[in-house]
Amino acid sequence: MNTPPAILQRLADSVAISSRLKRAGAAAIPFAAIMYLALKGGGYDTVVWGEIGIAAWWLLGLGVAVGALPVARLRARAWTAIALLAALAIWTGLSIGWSDSAERSATDLARTVTYLSVFCVALAAVAADMRKQVLAGVGAAIAAVVVLAVLSRIQPDWFSANETNRFLPEARERLSYPLNYWNALGAFAAMGLPLLLAFAASARTIPARAGAASLASVAGLCAYLTLSRGAVVAVAVALLLYLILVGRRPLKLLAALPALAGAGILIAAANQRPSLIDGVTSSRAGDEMLVYLVVVAAGVAFLHAAISLALVHGPELSFPTPTRRMTAALSGGIAALVLVAFLAAGGTGYVSERYDEFKGSGVGGAAAGTRLQSVSGNGRYQYWRSAIDAGDSKPLTGVGAGTFEFWWAENGDLPGFLRDAHSKLFETYAELGLPGILLFLALVAWLLFAGGSMALRSLGVERTWAAAAT
Repeated sequence: MNTPPAILQRLADSVAISSRLKRAGAAAIPFAAIMYLALKGGGYDTVVWGEIGIAAWWLLGLGVAVGALPVARLRARAWTAIALLAALAIWTGLSIGWSDSAERSATDLARTVTYLSVFCVALAAVAADMRKQVLAGVGAAIAAVVVLAVLSRIQPDWFSANETNRFLPEARERLSYPLNYWNALGAFAAMGLPLLLAFAASARTIPARAGAASLASVAGLCAYLTLSRGAVVAVAVALLLYLILVGRRPLKLLAALPALAGAGILIAAANQRPSLIDGVTSSRAGDEMLVYLVVVAAGVAFLHAAISLALVHGPELSFPTPTRRMTAALSGGIAALVLVAFLAAGGTGYVSERYDEFKGSGVGGAAAGTRLQSVSGNGRYQYWRSAIDAGDSKPLTGVGAGTFEFWWAENGDLPGFLRDAHSKLFETYAELGLPGILLFLALVAWLLFAGGSMALRSLGVERTWAAAAT
């Protein structure tokens, strides 16, 4: 016969199991969704991302119904972000009324609504105190994707033929698998770096921290092999913002050094094998690079583990906390020195020359060094100028969501087919006018403000995760 204490124990055990399952699901669902989209060619196909949108809305509805996703606990800043994204979706839907292609505009509306559904699910999971699990699932998925991407370059025989390479010659020399677009893959790796560094700094176990540091090195190599200049900028901005927002910066920088050093070594090793950069990897170069990858990853893991053990068992390191006045004075002094050095070195003339180069429509060289050092816009100046002209032609409405392609076909000043303006900022102005661009900028600014303020107000591990997510 069960006694009351036994019944209470069973009830407590069932609650604990339910909590563990819920937290496991909070990590597994974003991991599975991202991997599905990645392995489906990046999720660009309408059917593919539409499936994710339908699943997300069902998940949100069921989660709210059973109490697993408590949207009522969302704070005002979360509702503000939801309202801004919902307003952008509504304005996108209204543009169907004046668009040159109602079908294209409806597709853009469906995509924006899909973003809204995924965003709401993520915010509801955070409200249920599962932010670490959500970020763990996202970080693990990005890590898996970048590992697959790098392996596809150094051991192409392990993977099926990349269909993109058959149609786009440029795709062969720039790492794009599995997303099938090099700039997207580079940006994806840049998103993963702060998350992996947060793991490396604050995971519960030392092996997990060491593994995350190794994966961060691979993410750095992946971003480089895409030969995407945008990815290089994204990596720099992501790391800088992470280090600005995170607490105990000297310790976080110390935790990041093995990963950054490992990425540098891997990039140097890849540069010594031109076939890796050109996308025609020989079996010898691929085998050598695979050995380098394993050795460097193991070295980063061991070095990071040693640093972690020293920090745990050694004397506690303390660093002086500068006052706001000291920080402002130091920042101002550094900015003044940089400005003086820039002017003394003839920086204005250099910038003017590079701007003229950017406005050209030529394509950069195939070699990594040539491409990454070049600032040629590859036609982007003309695309952006045309997008601005489209927005100026109808500043209150834009030409209609998803229809920049038609504007370019009639008014573009470069030959060739073009669907997108290669800039979400300018394309939003072209297609949705001033209301659309203001909503878009407000959403981005609000997210940065909300994430940054949360990081600066949080302490310990919570601040590390908030900084990485931002």
